[in-house]
Amino acid sequence: KTYETYVDASGNYIIYDEDASRNDLVISSGGDATFSGNVTLASDKKVNFGASSYIEGATSGTKLILRSSDDMLFQPGSSTKLTLEAGGNATFAGNVTANNVTLDNILLTPATLPAINTPSISLRSTNNEIYFQAGSTNVFNFMKADYSTMLVLDGATNAATFIGNVTVSKTSGIPVVSIESGDNY
Repeated sequence: KTYETYVDASGNYIIYDEDASRNDLVISSGGDATFSGNVTLASDKKVNFGASSYIEGATSGTKLILRSSDDMLFQPGSSTKLTLEAGGNATFAGNVTANNVTLDNILLTPATLPAINTPSISLRSTNNEIYFQAGSTNVFNFMKADYSTMLVLDGATNAATFIGNVTVSKTSGIPVVSIESGDNY
């Protein structure tokens, strides 16, 4: 291989591969670097961004460490879609979709539906929706898509109140609880 290094008329530092007829590295007069190929770092080496942020490939080769002393923002399409906060919280700008999720804790935040400023979880399927709504008085409501309450669990009294008729049957050996109009839950 034959390489040539020079500074062009614009002040750019260039490493030129004569055999391949290409600029393998151009460092602009403003300090930007452009490589014609991949940049490979040895294990546990870092690409630093200022004094406290960097990307590091771990020794095992199977880990990527993104380190920052502050929040990390992911901004595809020029707006923040994901914020990983330094304190450990993650905020997503849109929906989160997953096939299998195991959670130790779900933090409910105020929602606009089914009731204003009431924390809720919505489970949706093609034909129906069920809302689990935690009220401010230790009351937990199970509601249908039309927001009509079907079951109320009162944490203060440990009472369960069903709205409508309740029947229990078996379908293929699995117990099914039906409430009111035949909706199975």
